Amino acid sequence: NDIQGGSIRLYCKKSVNSIIHEQVKRSIQSEISLLSSNSIIKWEKTIHDKFTHIKDIILKAKIEGKNLVGYGAPTKATLFLKKLKLSQGDIQFIIEDNNLKVGCYLPKTGIPIIHFKDYKSNRNDFIICFAWNFYEDIYIKLKKNKVSGTLFNILSMESKVL
Repeated sequence: NDIQGGSIRLYCKKSVNSIIHEQVKRSIQSEISLLSSNSIIKWEKTIHDKFTHIKDIILKAKIEGKNLVGYGAPTKATLFLKKLKLSQGDIQFIIEDNNLKVGCYLPKTGIPIIHFKDYKSNRNDFIICFAWNFYEDIYIKLKKNKVSGTLFNILSMESKVL
């Protein structure tokens, strides 16, 4: 399914008389070819190159004097920021709709999490969308609320002016 950028849902049972369907056999063969050492090395390089490009985009915005803020505080945001070596000195705060996260800090970064209703828009804001699976919904919400600035999707590396 398409959740979180692609995932596989499995149903398993313990049985001596299990039947392995053709679709499962095809998936196993596909995985064997995908998991060759050359494929893994190429995949790792692709990820590294994308992270480097994303960090360049974010640091360019910072150099241009943009106010770097985040939108969404999922667990993946912590991992992402740690991989990019970005923290409170780089990202001012993170906007969040979930009341359970508001008033807290993004783990291991020291970045405060504020509620959307407390966010004061600035045309100079560069909003990094950490909840990229909700990018379009967030874009629509920001436009509807007349937020100005730029919304950046770290998954697609797409930017939209608000």
